[in-house]
Amino acid sequence: MNQEPKQDEILRILTEKPEKKKRQKIRPGDWFYNNRFVMVFSIVISLALWLLMAYNDTQRNPVIVSNVPISVTLPETLQQKELKVYGIASDATAKVGVTGTPTIVYALNSTNMEVVPESLSEISGPGNYNLKLKVNKTSTYSNYDVKSISPSSISVTVDYAAEKTFEIKLPSVMDQINNDSYFSPGPTLSMENVTVSGPKSEIDKIDHVSFNYTPSPSPLEETKKTSANLILYDSDNKEIHFKFLSMSPSAVDISVQVMPKKTVTLVPTFKNKPAGISLSKDSYTVSPATIEVAAPKNVLSKLSDTLELAPVDFSQISTTQYAFNQGITLPTDCQNLSASSTAKVTLNNLANYTTKNLEVTNFTLTNIPTGTSAKILTEKLEVMAVGPEADLESMTDSNLIATVDLSGREGSIGTIPVQVSVAVSGSNRSWIYGNYTVNVVFSGTSFSGTAFSGTDSMD
Repeated sequence: MNQEPKQDEILRILTEKPEKKKRQKIRPGDWFYNNRFVMVFSIVISLALWLLMAYNDTQRNPVIVSNVPISVTLPETLQQKELKVYGIASDATAKVGVTGTPTIVYALNSTNMEVVPESLSEISGPGNYNLKLKVNKTSTYSNYDVKSISPSSISVTVDYAAEKTFEIKLPSVMDQINNDSYFSPGPTLSMENVTVSGPKSEIDKIDHVSFNYTPSPSPLEETKKTSANLILYDSDNKEIHFKFLSMSPSAVDISVQVMPKKTVTLVPTFKNKPAGISLSKDSYTVSPATIEVAAPKNVLSKLSDTLELAPVDFSQISTTQYAFNQGITLPTDCQNLSASSTAKVTLNNLANYTTKNLEVTNFTLTNIPTGTSAKILTEKLEVMAVGPEADLESMTDSNLIATVDLSGREGSIGTIPVQVSVAVSGSNRSWIYGNYTVNVVFSGTSFSGTAFSGTDSMD
């Protein structure tokens, strides 16, 4: 009977929610009755007041002005001797501590002052000098005191300004080339010379200028391009490091051109050759018979195995004149690797040929300019015919045909020598040796009964 009330009591206690205590509100004014808060508040206020007073106490606490330019200018007498200051950068600056009224010192910046040497009297010539620095006030803000300069002094070098040009030398070891199938004209540089400027005492120690180069491990078979910084060397081939020297240029581009090559056979050509003459390979010799040609791969692949020489003019061939030096002309971007730009062409089979002197009396004018009259003053012309003896025996003056071409003679007035072309009829194995001219008189009006036009001939 007594056990059931106890269970009910226990259940009530377990399920009953505790009463919430009301939080007591703290008013701001009550903070100052808290000793811990008062102590912290006092420290913060004291520190703020100290910082405020220190900030405004610019009479005793220097204010730092940064980036004040440092300038060292030699007296005019030393500049006239071409002396110059080295060792100070054009953008060198210092930090200056100043004191004064807050309105002044807080308005100062690097444009209101400059740092200069206190004295330059000790500089009399080339040498190393340590100069103590001072501040020059350069603006209306001058009511302040300088308390510190950092750096307080500067080391400089005074020397004669000099400039010298050096040839850029190639390193002793460069790339190898596969010479069996390829050709290289050698390394080429983007600049051949370098100009070095700086103190004369340092420039005088320079012997030559070169660069470091790493050759390829195997012979080159294609063009190689790279760049390198230039290096100064003394007479002992030791690298020179001078911080006061400047080079222009300071680097160089290196190109090692490599081109494939091939052998080309030289073939003679002829002009004004009589139709009845056939020239086989036994009829002539060419020296050199072949040349080596190098070119970029895409160009060389289009180059034929034979190369025609400049043509030999048959009008220059006689029984005593039968060897000619003819020009070797290559396509663009091809390089002739032989020692000569010409090849000698010699005709071999002239033993059965002879010469005969004949006289031309019949001339033909062609291509007379419109509005112009022309008259040949030359009545006869002696020429030399060359050909087989059997053909020349029956040849007479009547077999000669002389043509005077007046193309391009527009506006000509007066008597002018004009080249005449003499051909042979009745023999297709003979030709006329030499160059000949006749005198032609030009006029703006027609010659009565004596002028010729078109292809009219003189009888």
